[in-house]
Amino acid sequence: MKLNIIDLFSEGECNAITTSQISKLTGLNQREVTLYINALRRSGEVICSSEKGYFRPSCLYEVERFYRQMTSRQKEIEKAKQSAKAYIEEHGGKIFE
Repeated sequence: MKLNIIDLFSEGECNAITTSQISKLTGLNQREVTLYINALRRSGEVICSSEKGYFRPSCLYEVERFYRQMTSRQKEIEKAKQSAKAYIEEHGGKIFE
């Protein structure tokens, strides 16, 4: 890839870039863009996101808001997992974690 995705992120939510825009600029499909961003986050990069797209934080508030959003998603995922776990257990399946 000629263009590094990390170079596309500007500071502040007002400068957010969408997955679609990143896809057009890099030639990657939207799923590949998302996977790449997740890999950057796992490696320690702070990349915030909102309904406007992805961006580097310009202030502590943006990071705090992003953290709250991720925490809320995590809680919802855990709730959703519980019904799947119950179903698996009721039907004699095994949970691998």
